[in-house]
Amino acid sequence: MRVRQKDVLEGLATVLTEARDELRKLVSEYPDDPKYQFALTQCLNHRLVLAATRQDAETARDSFNEAVSNLERLTQQSPNEPSYVFALTDMLTQAARAQSSEDAKVSLQRSVVMSERSEEHTSELQSHLNLV
Repeated sequence: MRVRQKDVLEGLATVLTEARDELRKLVSEYPDDPKYQFALTQCLNHRLVLAATRQDAETARDSFNEAVSNLERLTQQSPNEPSYVFALTDMLTQAARAQSSEDAKVSLQRSVVMSERSEEHTSELQSHLNLV
């Protein structure tokens, strides 16, 4: 990797770390506001992708685990919010970047199951709306 690219990636890693830290503070100050929790998971997703690009397995794994944990909490708090379910499903597909191949396989299978449930739920909602 050229020196310039390395410097840019390191700068981006620093910015994402600072953003993560600020978002964690907001989540701590406003624990009942899901928009900060969701923004934190989006930031963690970006950290995961960057860490995988930089071959920083520890940061990738930590970002993945924290994002999945946050998204699981959000989907439990708001099970009918499709953006949270989609984000969790999408995050689980990132597993290969952050987990061992066996763990990634389990996460990907879980993602498929969640996608199928989400489709069923969407179909049920659409049927209900058609009746109204």
